[in-house]
Amino acid sequence: MKRPLGVWIAASAAVVLLLAMSGRYGFHRDELYFLMAGRRLDWGFVDQPPLVPALARLSELVGGVSPVALRVVPALAVGSVCLMSASMARRLGGGSTAQVVAAATLAGAGVLLGEGHLLSTAVIDFWFWTVALWILVRILGGDDQRWWLALGAVLGLGMWNKLTIATLAAALVLGLLLTARRKLLANRWAAFGAVAAVVLASPTLLWQAANDWPQFEMAEALREGGDGPVAYLLSQPLLLSVVLVVPAAMGWWRLARSERLRPWQPIAVIYVLVLVTFLVTGGKAYYPAPMYSVLLAAGAL
Repeated sequence: MKRPLGVWIAASAAVVLLLAMSGRYGFHRDELYFLMAGRRLDWGFVDQPPLVPALARLSELVGGVSPVALRVVPALAVGSVCLMSASMARRLGGGSTAQVVAAATLAGAGVLLGEGHLLSTAVIDFWFWTVALWILVRILGGDDQRWWLALGAVLGLGMWNKLTIATLAAALVLGLLLTARRKLLANRWAAFGAVAAVVLASPTLLWQAANDWPQFEMAEALREGGDGPVAYLLSQPLLLSVVLVVPAAMGWWRLARSERLRPWQPIAVIYVLVLVTFLVTGGKAYYPAPMYSVLLAAGAL
């Protein structure tokens, strides 16, 4: 099925805006770090896995040492997230208008534009989470169970960017177990997906193990310098923008309570589990933000 023209316009507008602004300010300090790390690639670093430094290195080889070149991939990731949100709205039963609204709300979401204006692990993490959620929407909607293999691959490769995507994997399993859709876990393709995730994540996990898990030390340092539970919760509506809290909240409510969306009820549970996990562990306020791609898709209905 073809996407409505409005979906392409919304996604393209976000990409064009980010690219148009990408050369109007210099490097962020993290981007300079990624460039240097990219020249010394390994399966891991003290503070992160290797994917973003590898992207920085690729950008340098193609476009030279340039903020504009570095920011092409983040901009394209933002546009892709907008398209996937529209696709999720369609799979949830939304028509053309809902699909355009889903794409437009993501294109205007403060957290996505903020993360997408520079090369960072955050925007790539947003992309991986959204791809995983897009696949989950298809699985819950009754599509071919072989999608589990793709979901496992995405979660495993996502570990090359940030280990926090393991929270989504755990919440996904627990969310299914806590709802009537738990039977979806009892098939061979779900098991194959789990194996794919472990195999693909193993290089960076083995590097962490061989180096005494420096990521845990980094996580502890981030927790000690975190915003605190009150600021974490109050920041959630500000991540989107005050306006977009309404469709996001409506999306969560419909996923949790609507009979029409009952097959996708586990997603509402997964969001709560993710939100609470990062709250308890002292995660940054933006860590659960990728979940808003599917909440806004549901709210667009």
